[in-house]
Amino acid sequence: MPERSGEIRPTGLNWRDPSTWHLRTRLVLVAMALLVAICGAIGIVSYASMDFFLTRQLDNQLAQAAARARDFGRSGGRADPWKHASAP
Repeated sequence: MPERSGEIRPTGLNWRDPSTWHLRTRLVLVAMALLVAICGAIGIVSYASMDFFLTRQLDNQLAQAAARARDFGRSGGRADPWKHASAP
């Protein structure tokens, strides 16, 4: 791509020096960095919220199972499905 300003650039450009980059290159890199940062933030928030939700759900299920185990065999519970009312 020919230079429009008429400036002749040296052949050994230092690609590590951002001041020698084209504006388009800098803008694309900044846009990509912002996109990566936003996606990372969304990922972290999603992970944290799902971890909180699933941990709370598991805790509730565990508490319900513990209550069922504690109440197992006590009167007033459900009828035993293996006992038949018409058994001799």
